[in-house]
Amino acid sequence: AERAVLIGNAAHQLHPVAGQGYNLGLRDAARLAELLLETLVCGGDVGDRGMLQTFAAERGREHDRVIGMTDFLATWFATENPAAVLLRNAGLALVERLPFARRALARQAMGLNWRGV
Repeated sequence: AERAVLIGNAAHQLHPVAGQGYNLGLRDAARLAELLLETLVCGGDVGDRGMLQTFAAERGREHDRVIGMTDFLATWFATENPAAVLLRNAGLALVERLPFARRALARQAMGLNWRGV
């Protein structure tokens, strides 16, 4: 629709792995607020098609990345294939023993890598 924006769960369908849809929605709202403020300060129209398309393109890239990651995790943890279970358990054990990997994974899951935070 003209002059409309979808954010959060309205903009994507996401498996509820670790609340990633919620985190993604918060980042959607933050970026939209930034763009709206920039547009208002410059005297622009907050419903401008170009601004809204910029928002959709920017957020679409992160949506795709997060949706791919959560789909992979949901599938990976749901499998009962013995080889996949062995690989998954070994990977988790390795991450548990490597503090930098644990921190990187936690930052990614919490969305703290968004825009270099």
